[in-house]
Amino acid sequence: MRWGWFYAYLALIKSNEFIGDVCFHYEKSSDSHCIGIVIEAKHRGKGYCSKGLIRLAEKSFIDLNVYKLRNEIPIERKSAIAGHKKAGFKEIEIVNGTCILELSKGEFLNSIK
Repeated sequence: MRWGWFYAYLALIKSNEFIGDVCFHYEKSSDSHCIGIVIEAKHRGKGYCSKGLIRLAEKSFIDLNVYKLRNEIPIERKSAIAGHKKAGFKEIEIVNGTCILELSKGEFLNSIK
């Protein structure tokens, strides 16, 4: 089954304080699930991007049987790209000033063994 979309809030475990959200939608042209992540401004720079992406990958690959996650980020957003790479995403290519990053189910599952 290919999930069409998913959306979740990100919150701190101890305080349940909202820190952002993650989502994906299926895109037929790339045969992947295109993701989005937003970390609230006051929580940026604390590592929550990569942690949120790892939780999204766990949910997507283990619970929802998604096969590939993908994001396109402007190259000037260096910290966002770094957060994705820290979570295991690989840079596929740069097109028109946009960095395309992907993470496959196999790569993710191999990284958590």
